Amino acid sequence: MTANPHLAPILNDWLSLDNPGFALLITAPWGAGKSYAVREWLKGKDHLYVSLFGLASPQAIEAAVFDQLLLTRDFAISPGVSKMLEGVAEKFGGLKLDLQGAYRKQVLQDLPQLIVFDDLERAAMPAPQLLSALNPYVEHKGKSVLLIANEAELKGPEDAPTDYRKWREKVIGRIITLTPETDAALSTFLAALPEGPGKTLLTRQSPLIRSVFEASATENLRLLRQSLTDLARFLDRLPEHYRNQTHVLPALMGDFLSLSIAWHAGKGMSESDFDFHAREMDHLLDKYKDATNPSGWLTIRKLYSKVPEVILDGRALPGPLAKSLVVLGHASDQEITALMLQASAFSQTDEEPWRILWYWSSNDDAKVEKAYNDLHGQLSAHEITRPAIILHVFGIFLSLAKLDLLDLTEAGVIKQAQTYLADLLAAGKLPASWARYRMEQWQWSESSEGLGYMSRDTDAFKTILTALLAALDTAQEATRPNRLETLLADLDSDPERYRAALGGGNAALGIPDLNEDPVFLAADPTALASRIFA
Repeated sequence: MTANPHLAPILNDWLSLDNPGFALLITAPWGAGKSYAVREWLKGKDHLYVSLFGLASPQAIEAAVFDQLLLTRDFAISPGVSKMLEGVAEKFGGLKLDLQGAYRKQVLQDLPQLIVFDDLERAAMPAPQLLSALNPYVEHKGKSVLLIANEAELKGPEDAPTDYRKWREKVIGRIITLTPETDAALSTFLAALPEGPGKTLLTRQSPLIRSVFEASATENLRLLRQSLTDLARFLDRLPEHYRNQTHVLPALMGDFLSLSIAWHAGKGMSESDFDFHAREMDHLLDKYKDATNPSGWLTIRKLYSKVPEVILDGRALPGPLAKSLVVLGHASDQEITALMLQASAFSQTDEEPWRILWYWSSNDDAKVEKAYNDLHGQLSAHEITRPAIILHVFGIFLSLAKLDLLDLTEAGVIKQAQTYLADLLAAGKLPASWARYRMEQWQWSESSEGLGYMSRDTDAFKTILTALLAALDTAQEATRPNRLETLLADLDSDPERYRAALGGGNAALGIPDLNEDPVFLAADPTALASRIFA
């Protein structure tokens, strides 16, 4: 069923008139499918279709009509006209004659009865001048002229009206307003997508797509098509285990489409609205729920409040990934893999115990308790040695302690962390390459492993961080002489390797990164200088 049942009957009645004496205007917002609807009605009808995009003069319009006629009709100069032109050329051979103009006049005599002018609002001339240039086709040539435009753009702003209204009455006899043909357009958009998992998944979710588009209140089908194309490309590259979780996938699709349409439609969002993690969004929602001017994200969340698949809290589509895909327009496969680890609504394939605890609110009690016990086993065996993961583990413990879960207390977590770091240091298991400066860079980045640090802003977390930095300093100092001797051995045997280590290393070649590592503190300055300059 068409969304515009009135269109065809009106156009058919109007076209049956021998000499209408007035043009019809089809109007709707940009991207609402005006051209598509008219082209469907035009099928099988003799007509000429001309776009006025960028045309700046009546002469340019005539040239565009001429060009379209040449493209759509097979013209040959009639023998009589040809002989006449040859005779004129012979008689006035020394003069400059407009033979092309004569040919153009002959071609333009073959105009069909029905002429369609599209993109009026995109012509590079004022509306009065534009309508004046089109009027001869209506009044003098007696053609059935159909105009397509977003009339709001022709009118100009309400506080600075143009003369459009006065000129409109001279040319346009009736205005037909259209609503978007969402169903027909959606079928066309989906059919045009490249074959792949994205197309298959989106085709199954056409009711969801329709609901999101209607809730967006944009009526811009071009935005929908762009967003569907981007989403299909993302779904094609999404790791398969996410695509297989069909109970969560609609939320990811709903979040992506709603954000993409809202962003490109200019619904008041800023890039900073995408810089959040799911748990930070919980705080944001509570903080701004009664605000007079909430963030752009919350405004969009309210817009789609009646579409249950649109959750917009970061659990299905993490904010940083949405920023890359929607705002920046691209995310690498590595970025998609890393940032989807933040999507707590999905089960992860690499569910380390600490990661399960990070998502404790999305897992059942038995799974959380087992993960907690497994994690304690890893800690007892000193298996967790990466500083970023150590911070994650004890940050999670602090958050659970604050909620009185798993019999944890803040003081107990701090003591456990300090003891664990001392044990790692004694066993020589803390990585010396993680100097204090690198750890500080990591912790100021607010996240690692695609997840934010829990309890990061608490005094307890900062106490554990201070202990970790001190332990890293000690580990680095203890191993500094060995690193220096290895570096100087390279200086003697392979100076290029020595230079590479000080310049940032090369993991692929096994060259350590000693850039900013104060490795020379382990040497006597005079002896070191003598060895280098030798």
